[in-house]
Amino acid sequence: MKRSRSLARTVAVLGAVVPAVVAMTATTAHASGAGRPGAADSIGIMASSSCIVGSSGTCRTAIVPANALGHYVDVVVNNRLRPSPCNYEVIDTITNQVVNWNVVPSNTRLSLRLPNVYSQYQLKLYWCLASATGILDND
Repeated sequence: MKRSRSLARTVAVLGAVVPAVVAMTATTAHASGAGRPGAADSIGIMASSSCIVGSSGTCRTAIVPANALGHYVDVVVNNRLRPSPCNYEVIDTITNQVVNWNVVPSNTRLSLRLPNVYSQYQLKLYWCLASATGILDND
């Protein structure tokens, strides 16, 4: 808790609001024992991670394990109100393989469920305009 307050003060002093939002929404886990080694396999952590594209045109979410019971991850890419397309990839972080990729057209919000997945994943947005957002979750 002390660290969050310190981060908020540092951000306020520097005036860097967007990086703070990205840092603070990086990962949310709900389960007793979250953070323990092997916890994702033993209790099925429900997690969600989001990222916001900055001036670099790219962002990555934190790593999210597949849903332990349904074996899926949900992907949302919000490219609404932007005049150019945004590319995304869902990457299996254990094998470093791309398991899904596509281009989200301008002025579009994509929402999909990737079924039959059993590993840990990360969403990467690239070649996007600033403020496009990505969400990866398993609940």
